[in-house]
Amino acid sequence: TYIADVRYLLLDPSVRFHIREVVLGWLATVEDPMEAEWEALDELLQAAGPVAPRVWAAISGPAWFAFLAKKGLIHRWLADEATARPALDIIAAGQSASPDVAAKLLAGYRERSPDATNDVADVLQRSNLADSRETFDLFLALLESDDPSLGYRDFFFLAHDLHEKQPAWGCELIGAYLRNRLRAADAAEVVNPFGFAEPIIPRQLHVHSLVDGSAR
Repeated sequence: TYIADVRYLLLDPSVRFHIREVVLGWLATVEDPMEAEWEALDELLQAAGPVAPRVWAAISGPAWFAFLAKKGLIHRWLADEATARPALDIIAAGQSASPDVAAKLLAGYRERSPDATNDVADVLQRSNLADSRETFDLFLALLESDDPSLGYRDFFFLAHDLHEKQPAWGCELIGAYLRNRLRAADAAEVVNPFGFAEPIIPRQLHVHSLVDGSAR
């Protein structure tokens, strides 16, 4: 049978490594993972041999993310320092299947560890803020937390289609970002954080007037 063949090819020590990789490559593409398929993969993970990293890679996709999250496994892996990193990789690769579920897992992980903001920010860089209110709220929470690690990232590409899909959320994002920058300016004792723009804005307005006039 199919499952018997999968188990043999993955678990029998006589099967060569490159054959196992082919099977793992196939399992990475399944659209509706089966419990029996997972049981075979789990045995490989428990063995912690050289093929284990390939197993983590094989289950890093939307279909496997939905399957593993439903079983509660990703939540459990995030709580274990030894498996938190591959669990985050699975969320990053598979969050498009269930963005709300992914955001809840990330929010819980962030609450458990004060140092987790950087990991959560890494995962959010592969998300789309317009696809999920849970994801959007998590991003706003990161902005409002004033974590310094966010200053090294450019997140606004994540909001590229907010104006089309969720324009009201875009206004919330701008407000949260401005509050974040004002708090940063206060911490740095900058009296007028927008002072740099004073000589620029009149020139921009002048250019716009010229463009508008030529268009007429």
